[in-house]
Amino acid sequence: MAIVLLLVGLVSGSRSSVEAAEQSADSFAFRLFGGADDPGRLAQVDVSRYRLFLLSPYMRKIAAAVKEARADALVYVYKDASSARRDLSRPASEWCNADGGTIGRDWGVDYCDAVANHPKWFLTVHGDRFEYAGYRSHWHADVGAPDYKERWTANVLAELHGSPAFDGVFVDNQLTKIGAYTPGGVAPDQYADDRAGQAAYQSFIDYAGSQLRNAGFGVLANMADARLFAGLWDRYSAQQSGGFDEFWTTFGGTETEPDNLPAYEPSGWQVQLAEVETAAATGKLGVFSAQTSGGRCTECARYGYAGFLLADDGTQVFMESNVDAVVGDWVASRDMYDWQLGKPTGRRTQLEPNLHQRAFEHGLVLVNSDPDTSRRVTLPMPYRDESGRSVTTVDLPARRARILRT
Repeated sequence: MAIVLLLVGLVSGSRSSVEAAEQSADSFAFRLFGGADDPGRLAQVDVSRYRLFLLSPYMRKIAAAVKEARADALVYVYKDASSARRDLSRPASEWCNADGGTIGRDWGVDYCDAVANHPKWFLTVHGDRFEYAGYRSHWHADVGAPDYKERWTANVLAELHGSPAFDGVFVDNQLTKIGAYTPGGVAPDQYADDRAGQAAYQSFIDYAGSQLRNAGFGVLANMADARLFAGLWDRYSAQQSGGFDEFWTTFGGTETEPDNLPAYEPSGWQVQLAEVETAAATGKLGVFSAQTSGGRCTECARYGYAGFLLADDGTQVFMESNVDAVVGDWVASRDMYDWQLGKPTGRRTQLEPNLHQRAFEHGLVLVNSDPDTSRRVTLPMPYRDESGRSVTTVDLPARRARILRT
């Protein structure tokens, strides 16, 4: 189907204002989990390009190096919401020895302390506690258990107060599906369904978020799959200073088809764009992470970034989800992150169902979110495509995007 593109259309979305700021050259996040706390790992990274850094809790030297290179960078420490762990880097005889604490660890509640003193802090299936499915020694905690959220929050606050380079906490596994890590995906004994589980996680993040914010720290929780439950992103983020979507518009490709994008239903895509607009409208920091299969899926990166540009007002943050422990200056790996599109000249518009565009001073972004239908779009003027060629029409296969420049 051919579409003649006009730079007008039906308004779609709640904000993305005409007065929105120019797309920032540092609207990006850098994630580094695991490996040595060696600032030399950042030697090949242009720190100035990234506004937000997500680091493992023990990476105090790297955090300090980030701050030295860019004083206004935000550095958030990783903490899992709902696992109590044993440190498998130590011999089994030392799992419950010495500090037994959580400082410098990925978790907020210590496994050995919970076993000895708070056995009801664990989720159970048929009466038995269990590890996260697929993750050894990640014992699934019950965030709704009495006193759990208070202990978790107190431990995390103690760590933040002792680490001046950390500005906040990245809370992983703010679960939306209560069976996400249970054996066979069954409901645990404590919660009959997702709705009951979400109520427990809501109480947890509301308490932890308000306490951390009151202490002057930022809070970003990974709310993957919130799009599947109406209003859940807004409810979970109410007491946070932001929010994190780990699967922003694309699940990534495959080894055999690196540029294959598994289909999102159109409503899911629309809901995810609303997450960006909600974060902007409420003054929160949203982090939107496109799965790009370790950087191999070029179309995934373009689709995710173009969708982000449709909704961002210049205050939000985009990232590619690449391998955690491998330092890669992913922004430098793609020319499109350097393109100067200028300010948006209007809100995003919908040309027809699932076909969206937004015009900028020096460019145009087109996204076809339809899972099946391809479109050909006739442009109102010549633009340069991603390879620099002048074009007056573009073809948009299903689940594909184009970022054009004047």
